[in-house]
Amino acid sequence: RPSTARRGLLAKPLHMTGEDKYAPTDGQLGIFLEAHSDQYLTDGTASFQHIFFDTEKRQGKTEADARSVLLELRENPDVPAYELLGDSLMVIKPEWDNVSRSQVTALFGGRFAEALFALEPGDWAGPIASAYGLHLVYVDAMTAGRLPTVDEIRTELKRDFEVTRRREKEEAFYQGLLSKYRVMRPDLSLQ
Repeated sequence: RPSTARRGLLAKPLHMTGEDKYAPTDGQLGIFLEAHSDQYLTDGTASFQHIFFDTEKRQGKTEADARSVLLELRENPDVPAYELLGDSLMVIKPEWDNVSRSQVTALFGGRFAEALFALEPGDWAGPIASAYGLHLVYVDAMTAGRLPTVDEIRTELKRDFEVTRRREKEEAFYQGLLSKYRVMRPDLSLQ
């Protein structure tokens, strides 16, 4: 059990760095948002259709079959029942509306999401590999991720700002304490 003096030293930083009496201003929150923008960027979304090609079923001809269908689709983009040109994939539907990048990643895999969000809307493209096989993809619409405004995420932003400020003050307090004392650590290599 730590001595009374030691317990006081351990408890003091938390007491001294408790919640600030002043809420952060909009200006401070805006600066914090810009400095930590990668944490708050929203996912882009895509609306797309795809044709699936099963690599196990088609074995060595999967990519050639997909490229052949891609040429057919580019020559005649109004093919009815386009999804019948590929293989059935029961777990994944052929059309997706406003699905986020993180959802695409969870459903199809990271490489597929990366390739999908690099496409321009309005044309068939592929083949693109997924966790299931190969796909031809037609992107109907795409929206880029964006940085929300302070007003849109005020509660979350204020909480994160205050947590960060508290940690910075605690660290400064600990460093101040450390500078006043000589800390000796045992040399563990001698044991």
